[in-house]
Amino acid sequence: MAFQISFVDREINGRAVDAESVQPGRLVIGDYEEGFESSISFWSVQDYERSWRVSLERILRLASTSCLITSMYDPANANFLVWWPLYREGDLVYIQNQILFLVDIRDDFNPTNPYNHVPKRQVVNSDGDPISEWTASIRDIQSWVSSLLTPLQ
Repeated sequence: MAFQISFVDREINGRAVDAESVQPGRLVIGDYEEGFESSISFWSVQDYERSWRVSLERILRLASTSCLITSMYDPANANFLVWWPLYREGDLVYIQNQILFLVDIRDDFNPTNPYNHVPKRQVVNSDGDPISEWTASIRDIQSWVSSLLTPLQ
């Protein structure tokens, strides 16, 4: 499949890494594949999966931005979270990997509505170097969402 985000082995139900319980996952965008470890101290596996589904359905409904959070901590106590902002332009979605430092945002971070914190898409950093990003088609994302078993209510 040209696009996919999932946990590698849901039967693990968390493993300890540096005294933190994490769940291993995988993001596939075309030929690119990235493993990640999601903290399950604040969100459960189901919370992540629901968030990903809502975020992908949002971008499919013509939203210009969305995001996939792969490591969420309690915003009241956390310094950062790990996410993949999504930027839709026509039938393409540009995907970047970022760390969102919560001290850098103006409002309180709401984990169920993170979209207003997705920054404007930039393709070069402050030094003029290209920012890594990957591209998925809307068709590939739709195919992944359609492959999931049950629709969201």
